[in-house]
Amino acid sequence: MHSKEKMKQISRTLIFSHETFSNSLYVSKFYPEIYKELHCKYLSAACFYMMAHHAVKLFDLCDNCCVNLETDVTVYDKFYSRLNEFDFKINYNRPSERVCLKGRYRDLFFNTDMITDHLN
Repeated sequence: MHSKEKMKQISRTLIFSHETFSNSLYVSKFYPEIYKELHCKYLSAACFYMMAHHAVKLFDLCDNCCVNLETDVTVYDKFYSRLNEFDFKINYNRPSERVCLKGRYRDLFFNTDMITDHLN
């Protein structure tokens, strides 16, 4: 996603994977920077929340399944630690100011039918 006003990249790809061995959700390559834009404070959280619900339904995961990801310590402090619905905690520290997080998905009614596949 690009900021039209600032002409720079403000967010990148959001990828959810199904960890079949643990039957959990793994999040990779999400840079929640949309909140830096004017009038978009909660858009990164809304996008993450909506896509997580969609992925859980798509992978047929259960309520209370684990959600795992790796991120920078500052991104955890400013973003993931504030996503109360997922209750992310630092599972362990990694080198270079990185942390692995573990949270829980809670099954709430949330309609994600508006999300469709986009083929190139």
